[in-house]
Amino acid sequence: MPDLAVIIPQVNEWPQVAFTVADVYEELRDRCDVEVIVVDNWCDEAASQGRQPDRSLEYLVDMAKRLPWLKVLRYQIKLSHWQAKNLAVRSTDAPFLFFEDAHCILARDGLFNLYKYYRKAWTDLDGPIHLPWTYHLLESRLLAYKLVNNLDMGFIGYSLSQGAYHRFVATESLGPGKPFRVPCMSTNGMLVHRSFYDMLGGWPEALGIWGGGENFFNFCLATMGRKSWMMPGLPLRHHGDRRGYNYLYRDLVRNRAIAMFMIGGRSLCRRFCIHVDEDKTAPPDRSGMIAIGEEVVATCRPHRDLIKARQTMTIEDWAGRWPRV
Repeated sequence: MPDLAVIIPQVNEWPQVAFTVADVYEELRDRCDVEVIVVDNWCDEAASQGRQPDRSLEYLVDMAKRLPWLKVLRYQIKLSHWQAKNLAVRSTDAPFLFFEDAHCILARDGLFNLYKYYRKAWTDLDGPIHLPWTYHLLESRLLAYKLVNNLDMGFIGYSLSQGAYHRFVATESLGPGKPFRVPCMSTNGMLVHRSFYDMLGGWPEALGIWGGGENFFNFCLATMGRKSWMMPGLPLRHHGDRRGYNYLYRDLVRNRAIAMFMIGGRSLCRRFCIHVDEDKTAPPDRSGMIAIGEEVVATCRPHRDLIKARQTMTIEDWAGRWPRV
């Protein structure tokens, strides 16, 4: 059984995905028992956008025949970054899970050092740990998420910031060169013990392609009393962002509505949808958001009940402990 699974969802990200997979294996080979799981998410929804599949799936399937550490899966029900990840988690028994987008390159020793530390300390850390980002391959600025607390409008989220990295490493660190606490961070570059994933019940089945999944993972765990950490120094570097699909504003809002319902129940979800419905600066396809919110409540109630039973504080109480943007 592998000890670590590296999970990479992708849709039409040739040739970046090949570089990403090779980079992960070069980082970890002969250092730990690892499997790399790529989940191809090409489906009818992508085809309906007038796109054609690139050669990434064909290439990966061919490589997996020769490389015992590489597994290739397909998720074809709908475009969903999150369901692709759920499928990969279900396919492995590895206790440690690292999630990486298909257009990223690791700093040398970044993932191995992260894994080596977390493998010993995950119970004490009591939550996931993340690599910092650079948003370009040759960029030196280290980036983290800062908390965006708009709960009065029914929303809690994040934005990428160099200042947040330096503020948190200076104020929330366990010591020089050791992890520091963050309120939230991307699931791209996240290492987590699967017990925390199981605590959440995985990502909600209703989530579509983009948005919402990170709000859900970060803030549901937070309200269960869990913590999020970042390892200083060696970053995860983006080397392109050529995703082979489109998403609509309504898809993003629906995913966020799902996350708000999971985090704070019907009242938070409804407050969010009312705000979006009334927001004159939003794109014109914003109408009908209140109805979307009610559909979310009806569809996602069983998963919300699971989350609610494990929450130890409200999102308002938790967010009040972090600086307001």
